[in-house]
Amino acid sequence: MTKSVKGFEVLTEVISPENVQTMAELIALKETKALTAYSGCFILKIHRKLIYDIAHRGDLGHVLSDSYELVQAVALFLCEHFGKHLDDVYKITRKGKKVTLKIQCYRIISRIICAKYRRLYSDLSAENLYPNLEPRAEIEHNDSKDYTAADEMVAKMMLTETHKEILNYRMSGASLREIGRHLGKCTGTIFDLLSTIRRRYFKYILNI
Repeated sequence: MTKSVKGFEVLTEVISPENVQTMAELIALKETKALTAYSGCFILKIHRKLIYDIAHRGDLGHVLSDSYELVQAVALFLCEHFGKHLDDVYKITRKGKKVTLKIQCYRIISRIICAKYRRLYSDLSAENLYPNLEPRAEIEHNDSKDYTAADEMVAKMMLTETHKEILNYRMSGASLREIGRHLGKCTGTIFDLLSTIRRRYFKYILNI
């Protein structure tokens, strides 16, 4: 671990320009480590790259991996809250649930990871293509992968932001307990919300 990273006691300090990067790094490390227990190798690779980036970000010639994007996103968010503590309330949900700055940071990280997971099988490296998978000139543009239909489907279901968050977590392989931890809700509530998503899918998409 890089010498610039303090102990976790820094997370109890007032957010400031001097400690915001260290805070963001520690939060990203904690969250990715926690997620490895639920999402397997995909998150583990992100976590390991993040550790390496933090340990070597001061080295001449080191190029940060895309895992460090998690730190940058959290740091950018925290820069809007200088003078506050991570346990200060960021917002209150419609149901009166308090969301702290720290929890919001975890949500930011999870959203980015969920987006990466959704792109995992849609993105294909040109360097690793087999000959039979190489793009051909005769392939028409409309054969490319298009998520417009999926976006329209979600829109028809009229999901709330909470429903969309839960759907993203679930698609990334998170368990009900893990989703509940991120959103500050009990497992039973997450199950009920997932049931609502299923009902709307049957009603608005399948017309059942």
